[in-house]
Amino acid sequence: MGFLGRIVEEKGIEYLVDGFTGYADPEARLLIAGDFTGIAGGSVIDRVRERIGDDPRIRLLGFLDDAELADFYRSLDAFALVSVNAFEAFGIVQVEAMMAGVPAIASDMPGVRQPVLQTGFGVVVPPRDAGAITHALGEIADRRFDSVGLSRRAAELYDISHALDEYEDLFRAAAR
Repeated sequence: MGFLGRIVEEKGIEYLVDGFTGYADPEARLLIAGDFTGIAGGSVIDRVRERIGDDPRIRLLGFLDDAELADFYRSLDAFALVSVNAFEAFGIVQVEAMMAGVPAIASDMPGVRQPVLQTGFGVVVPPRDAGAITHALGEIADRRFDSVGLSRRAAELYDISHALDEYEDLFRAAAR
């Protein structure tokens, strides 16, 4: 499982860690990638490290550059975007994961849940619910997703050319 983003409170990483540590598979891994230095408003990296404790299955990778992202996504069986802030927006990282063939676990928040709901490629969980995250991990491990078809569906809905076409249609409609 993986997370990619800023290591800040609104991302719900502490709940992700708690949910993952509740998942009993000794072979499972949680990779947490993202910047935690110089973050406006401050990082929660110390709290995340405290939650991780001595669990050897969890790794903090830090910032990944663009060249490392494809390998990161390819290394995952599930991606998590378990935000806890109602103002959290869409979360393009989960779409990137989906387009790489990786199902997502997403918080049941207005923007965050949309890629999973629109594609069916993952599981939606209540915010701040570590137990639901644990359950979602098991569900994704047990479920056979059509990764090729669903990643294609994510690309159809969210790739840049589709987004530009949608904006163009919107602007034309507004101009009328």
